[in-house]
Amino acid sequence: MCGVIALISTEAIAMAQLAAGVEALSTRGPDGQGLWRSDNQLVGLGHARLATRDLAGGQQPLHCVQRQLSGVFNGEFYGVEPLRADLQKKGYHFKTKSDSEVALYLYAEYGLDCLRFLRGEFAMLLWDGQKQELIALRDRFGIKPLFFSRQADTLLLASKASALWAMGVAPAWDMHSLAQICSFQYPLPEQSLFAGIQALPPGHGLRWRSGQLELFAYWDLDYPETNDLRPESEASLIPELQSAIQTAVELRRVADLPICSYLSAGLDSSIITSLLNQNAPSKAFCVGFPGWAGDEGPLAQATADALGISLSTLQLDFPKLQQAMLETLRLTEGPSINPHVTARRLLCKDIRTKGYKVVLTGEGADELFGGYAHLLADLYPGGDRHSGLKGMHLPLGQEPDLSILEQEWGHVPTFIRAKAALCLRLRSLLNPDFCSAFPLLEMQKRLLAAFPSQALEGRHQLHQSLYLWNKLGLAGYILPTVGDGAEMAEGLEGRLPFLDHLLFERVRSLPPEQLMAPGLEKALLRQLAQPWLPKAVLTRPKVPFLAPSLLSHSLQANPHAQPSVQAAFFPAPLPEFVDASALALRLKWLANAQPIEHQSWEPPLLLLSSLCQMHQLFFSNRSTQ
Repeated sequence: MCGVIALISTEAIAMAQLAAGVEALSTRGPDGQGLWRSDNQLVGLGHARLATRDLAGGQQPLHCVQRQLSGVFNGEFYGVEPLRADLQKKGYHFKTKSDSEVALYLYAEYGLDCLRFLRGEFAMLLWDGQKQELIALRDRFGIKPLFFSRQADTLLLASKASALWAMGVAPAWDMHSLAQICSFQYPLPEQSLFAGIQALPPGHGLRWRSGQLELFAYWDLDYPETNDLRPESEASLIPELQSAIQTAVELRRVADLPICSYLSAGLDSSIITSLLNQNAPSKAFCVGFPGWAGDEGPLAQATADALGISLSTLQLDFPKLQQAMLETLRLTEGPSINPHVTARRLLCKDIRTKGYKVVLTGEGADELFGGYAHLLADLYPGGDRHSGLKGMHLPLGQEPDLSILEQEWGHVPTFIRAKAALCLRLRSLLNPDFCSAFPLLEMQKRLLAAFPSQALEGRHQLHQSLYLWNKLGLAGYILPTVGDGAEMAEGLEGRLPFLDHLLFERVRSLPPEQLMAPGLEKALLRQLAQPWLPKAVLTRPKVPFLAPSLLSHSLQANPHAQPSVQAAFFPAPLPEFVDASALALRLKWLANAQPIEHQSWEPPLLLLSSLCQMHQLFFSNRSTQ
């Protein structure tokens, strides 16, 4: 797990430029840095290393001299030892024990067809000297980030936008991306928030040759057509899926140092922790919020006691969260709707101080097995379930007209309705000129352009929702911000067994009604987990990882302190896209509002607060165009 950069130009590249890019990735790779520049000085690669495998010999960049091939890798490849043995039989001589060198030689042997062998989470950059082309590849779900920027005849790539800025890309907002986030919370797959910088979408590759840039897809969430869905016998299905999940965990256990896990009170992290602990004692970590109704610390401790696992709980309070918010934004480079990103980063920092570099996490179970309230609402409409998630996962308050989405897709997923309603409130706090320049209708058309009906037609309605959620919510927020962003801000490698693509390819063909029951999310996963978990965990309803409402707490603690609260969460100078008067009036009103109004307004206000603080961090005194 590391940070990577690449630079290719028609003019000589300065080593100082490469070094600046790698230095900007130092939190992702605190264990060493490596630079390489081609003999003609027109191609450069850089690597910031977090050492988890082959601690002594796994430095990068890596080279395959006979094929004139060089590469840098971020992430992990699993199940590589049989591949290594096969490559050795073909005449490849390994200089390291790292999984990245296996991936390099797989490309040398098979070209892009190497992707069929690669299992894991990764972003990789390769310079093929024979073909004179640069290749970039990103993993199937988008677990590892990769951004690129074309500047005239120069192409720059990096794990973070700040590394591209360090190499010369001018920092500024991308106003279309900003408007998209202010309309539906999530960026489109190729968007970043920053001008001149694009994200390489999940499951995609990039090729640069002779100044020509090409993006191509190599994998997608290929849900079957509805007519092809058939219920399967649970007598054979359950053992098969249990084995697949156990294998995914075992593969991710490989490291040259101790591995730990997250453990909340929920199903997903409990499964991972239980399986990780089966063959060897492991350590689990949790974050607690004493005195808050949503504190999962005591339930997590009860789960750890039942499983016989040692649990360390980091106790956080409002001052600790607030003090760490700005640094979290600087390190993750992404806005949030809840302090959970800050809480996760502080937990990661605590894990690192206790000597761990690798943590297994339960992210992805909800996406595979149907774990969210909004998915349950899509499959079984009606009922008033999960009321505490209204305003975030479920719609709350006025919703905008989304009829063009419904006409094109046939239905609008509940999560998109919820995010549209959330952002409708946010847009009421934006400069009217900004809203006029980027009307909601245009933002909907951009969403349709990214996901035309052809990508969804013929699929079950829930699979349509899952497809859009995986592309937007998972790849656009959970993985880059709550997951990799918070973890790698503290040099901690997260591994995600549930996002094993072979596990997904097995689960994707199941009818949605076999995944979820009326009123019960992840019904099938609960059956799978019966041998591994106590009944109390198996019957517990899904609760997303959230932290206490920081802004609402600050306003309610002292309604007369609204100006100081505004200064803390919305520091001057405010960006031009914010309506300062509307914001001040809303905060003054909220100081004395009812709890349901705080539930409604906290997410959009924190999203806007994130954007305002990012503006001050990255763009203050710079152009926003």
